[in-house]
Formats: sequence, C-alpha cells, structure tokens
Amino acid sequence: MVESRVENLETGVRVYGYLPSGSHLIVRPGRVDERGFRETSEHRATLPSPYNTYARTTGDLAYEPGREDLQVLFRQLFWTSFMLADWLVDNDAMGARRIVLSSASSKTAYGAAFELHRQGREVVALTSARNVSFTESLGCYDEVLSYDAVDELSPDVPTLYADLAGDPGLAQKLRARLGSALVHEVVVGVTHQEAAPAGTLAETGPAMFFAPDQMRKRIGEWGREGLDRWFAEAWRSFATVAEQWVDVVVSHGPDALERVWHEVQSGRADPRTGHVVTL
Repeated sequence: MVESRVENLETGVRVYGYLPSGSHLIVRPGRVDERGFRETSEHRATLPSPYNTYARTTGDLAYEPGREDLQVLFRQLFWTSFMLADWLVDNDAMGARRIVLSSASSKTAYGAAFELHRQGREVVALTSARNVSFTESLGCYDEVLSYDAVDELSPDVPTLYADLAGDPGLAQKLRARLGSALVHEVVVGVTHQEAAPAGTLAETGPAMFFAPDQMRKRIGEWGREGLDRWFAEAWRSFATVAEQWVDVVVSHGPDALERVWHEVQSGRADPRTGHVVTL
C-alpha cells in the first residue's frame, strides 16, 4: 500500500486480494481490522464478498513469504478447490462413489482433486489429449482419461460429475455413457471457450456450485477463524506439492500481460507454466 488515509491501515501494508491489471488501485476500506479490510466503493457493492476482501499478510494464517508467487497463482483458485472438496465431502458426494472432474489439468480442478484424494475419495480426471501426461504426473487422480475416451468409464459405478470445462457436448457424452449411474452434476466453471447454447443448463438441470455459499455455511459452523485455520492447513499441504507441479515464469509490463493473456485464451498455455506478471 503506497498511500493510506485510513486509521489503522498504515502505508506499507501488504495485502492480498483481487486486484486489477494495473499499477494502482484506489479503494474505500471499511471494516478494517488485523485481518484486513473490505472494499466499500459503491460500484463494487453487488460483488460477492471474496471479491471485495483484502487480507493483510501479517494477519493471514496461510501467508508464507517464500511462496508469494505460488499464492498469486493459486490462492483464490484454491479457495474454490478447497470449498468444492469440502462441499462434496460434506454431502457425501450425493451418494456417488466416484467423482469425475473435467478440465482436470486446471489449477482449480487439481486443487480439488488433491483435497478429495486426501479424504480417500475416488477421483477421475477428464482432460485434453495433449494434457494427459501432465495430469497423470500430478498423482492426485485415480484415473486420467482424455475427452475422447469417456466410453472407458464404467457405467456400473455411481458417479458425480463436477464440470469445470463447461462443454455441453462433453456433459451429454457422460450422460449417455453413464445413464442412471450419473447421480449428480454440478457446474463449477467454464474453461471451454465455446459458449453453451441458450437454455442448456435449464434443459439438463445440473446445479451450480458457488464457493461463497459453502464458505458462509462453514463460517456459521466453525466461525471465521476456524475456517481460516482449516484453509491454512489445507493450503500448506497443497503448496508443498504444487510447487513441484508448476514452473513459475515472471515477466514485466503491459506487453507481457497481453502476450500471456492471448496465450492462455487461445488454449496454447502449458499447464506446467505459471505466469506471474508485474506491472
């Protein structure tokens, strides 16, 4: 923080949260305490709480000075991973014995798989053919299949499908293959670049997973400090292995940001590469 006019929020404080791709951000801090603050600007009032929350590194149980780049790459994604895994375990995977994750080479997916694997759940990865080897190397999936190998899934195992790809064609292939063994579908994200046809979700009925909903439930049960402790424990376990799964590449300036953005958007990005761009 390069300048502050807010009591108890001194210049020089380091914070973590959603920041724009720019050199500066002006915020209106509210609810300032030792953990951080909330952004209270009117134009951001309708955003979910995590988008307006900024954590002080000094009050963050999960903060590790030597892993800042890893936190930049994974922290917010791992919150989704952690809460998705927690929601699935909390609900006994809706009775499923097998959990299938699409876009399995993505950070959110394999973060969830890591947590689910720790909980003793069977987790199957679906990924593109080019990312099968990388996904297998992670060691957090019981089985890794390419998208064109969906027919290799046994239709005799009660299955929950967590859709991180957002590809309606893939979802339909799974329904056709598994039939009544597909006990539940939940949409987590959309990495597939083609937009789904209008009305797709309404017609097929998969639920949407929204991490802040599970966060609110756990805060009610554990308290905010309890949730932060559980998350910090999970993060430290995950970070120890994740730093072996990703090669951090640091670059600088707007041109580098534009280049990396186009690389990711086009689907050319290597899943082993984690880009950190400073502006």
